[in-house]
Amino acid sequence: MSFFWSEKWISLAIVASLPLLAVRLLYSIVSDFLNDKTFSIFDGNATVLLCIAVIEKLIITIFFLVAGVLATPEKELHRGNEVKVAETNQLSSRVQQL
Repeated sequence: MSFFWSEKWISLAIVASLPLLAVRLLYSIVSDFLNDKTFSIFDGNATVLLCIAVIEKLIITIFFLVAGVLATPEKELHRGNEVKVAETNQLSSRVQQL
């Protein structure tokens, strides 16, 4: 089974964002169950919150924005029938008109 380049870009964005999501999940677990004010969401250190929570969300968003821009629709397979890009563009223009 071969993937189109658009699927490869999106898959790459998912794989690249998984370690960042794991660190974010670990931060959430530590902030909930540890009695350390450094990791507290409300009274904690702003630098820790910025580096572990906010910047990682921004990086993940950039990953998916770049993947969305680079994932140009080449051809789509829909139940064995090829749908050309022109047809999908016509459909999207009709939706935008609504």
